[in-house]
Amino acid sequence: TLRQTAALKAGKESQEAQIEAYVAGTQQYNDTTTQYENNENYIIVGMLGQVPAKASTENGDIRPGDSLTSAIEPGHITRANPGDPTVGVALEKLMSENASTTETGIIKVLISRRNKSLTVEMVESQITERIANMEIEDEVAIMLETAIEDYDITGTITPIIDEQIAMFDSVLTVEFDNVNNELLLVANSLDDCLARVSALEFSLGEIDHRISALEGLGSVVLEPSLDHAYAITAEGNVVFSNDENYKQTKETGTSTPDVAIVEIYSGTTTDKTALVVNQEGLGDVADFQSGGVSIVNIAQGGEVAVVGEMSIDGRLMVCSGAGCGEALDSAVDETLGDMGVEGTVVAGAFAGYCEDGYIWVIGSAKYGTMPGFCVSEEEMKYEFTDELMVNMRQDEAMFTCEKIGDGYHLISENEWLTIAENIIRVIDNDVDEVVDGL
Repeated sequence: TLRQTAALKAGKESQEAQIEAYVAGTQQYNDTTTQYENNENYIIVGMLGQVPAKASTENGDIRPGDSLTSAIEPGHITRANPGDPTVGVALEKLMSENASTTETGIIKVLISRRNKSLTVEMVESQITERIANMEIEDEVAIMLETAIEDYDITGTITPIIDEQIAMFDSVLTVEFDNVNNELLLVANSLDDCLARVSALEFSLGEIDHRISALEGLGSVVLEPSLDHAYAITAEGNVVFSNDENYKQTKETGTSTPDVAIVEIYSGTTTDKTALVVNQEGLGDVADFQSGGVSIVNIAQGGEVAVVGEMSIDGRLMVCSGAGCGEALDSAVDETLGDMGVEGTVVAGAFAGYCEDGYIWVIGSAKYGTMPGFCVSEEEMKYEFTDELMVNMRQDEAMFTCEKIGDGYHLISENEWLTIAENIIRVIDNDVDEVVDGL
């Protein structure tokens, strides 16, 4: 044990002596460098560590970690081939533009000497390990740099963008053509309406003339029958000629109401239709006018045109063959103002009713939002305040919207896309109409 302790003590003293000698040598080197660095008769020569050196790519590209040897170019080093004597290890790269040219430049080189110094061997071991790690990292960096320089981003992306823009332009062209066709149809319809108004004005004059003639006749039997007949009074009223009330008013001379009325009294038993207008000519079946303008027109082919507002208290049924099926008839409530359509509903545009603060968005068949939906006109705010609803998680936002009432929900992805599709359709949204494309 005493001998081991003495040996350890001697080894420690020897190591401390080597460290003191290394520090003294370093100080002496620094002093010498300071003394001779500005003297033209002296030059500093690197014997150990990292030094800058002139390099050439005559043996190929130099990468970090490559062994180096003397080059044919005087004063230069180059990459060593197997078996060549080496003078150091490259710490930086030197690359040629192409294989036919030789590049020269200055790179950092690691040099070292082999001796029995423990300190030098430790340094060389650590440096060798770090060079191996550094070489891998630099290789990856060089590969990335080369890949980025060689990749033609413009040449790859531009054809894709051009193709998408071309497709978009073709879709817009088709949409514009459709709008132009619809405008032409509207113009033709207006011309047809003007022609009908002129014809109705002529028909109104004919009706006025016929009414005057009927009033002059007094009582005219329209549909004679053994049981009853319709009659027009001098005041223009239409009644049953055999009705007791009519007979009394005729005998006593009392006037009937100044309105044309067709009445079937409860005391009269008949299954006859109250009024039948049978058009055997080519004109309209009936035409009702006000101020020379047709209000309601029933054409010979059965088309009914209403100018202004048509209110229906009950339900509206549209069916083929003058009759609706039992399933449709039972499904449409006649007390709620519902409408039943047996065929297909075709509309150029559909607008729904939205409450205050919401606006109607035309739906899109492509995104499954037909016929449309109401969306908040502005960003949502907390009730009774002007504070915007922000910084919410998605689940919180969904719950907050649903709390407003039945049918309310956070706007969906397809609804956003529908709004964007509507924006594209409006030409005024193009910020630069001179430049082609939206």
